[in-house]
Amino acid sequence: MKLVSMGSALVIGSVMAVVVVGVSPPRVGAQPAQGPHGPGERAPVGPPVGPPAGGPGGAAGEVSVSRSMKGMGRALKAMKSHLGDATKKDECLKLVNDFQRGIVNAKGQTVPEDLLAGLSESDREKKTSAFRRELMTVLRTALDLEADIFEGRTDMAKEKLDALIALRDKGHDLMGLKEE
Repeated sequence: MKLVSMGSALVIGSVMAVVVVGVSPPRVGAQPAQGPHGPGERAPVGPPVGPPAGGPGGAAGEVSVSRSMKGMGRALKAMKSHLGDATKKDECLKLVNDFQRGIVNAKGQTVPEDLLAGLSESDREKKTSAFRRELMTVLRTALDLEADIFEGRTDMAKEKLDALIALRDKGHDLMGLKEE
């Protein structure tokens, strides 16, 4: 006596497989069905969104023109003392990278309001354009400095560093800043 046909056996086998898999214990290391971001959601990728946490004066990681400029000044000072020493090539490359990062950060910010206070709209636009234009020149010069350091052209690198110091002084005069 034949109890189950071949087609029925396949259906019964499939149902049993689903039941067995459905009631299996969870695998070790398996993802939970619902994470902290809700069912089926993944954790966000990238930097956190929203204002940075911090006390007075902003957070440690907050970008500002002033913070960027101070970092650039520290890098220039250190490069000036290390540039002639061939054993400090890697350190100089790191410093020029830090300097370039400061330029890009400052260039991406708006001109501080205290530097624009009391100016007409036309003069505000001129000062803002001059600020960005000067930083583009500084960035180009810093890239040339990096190439000279990388290629071991110390004399040319020293000339670029002197040019950067002159550009800094010119930019500070243009913006009405005093040397600290």
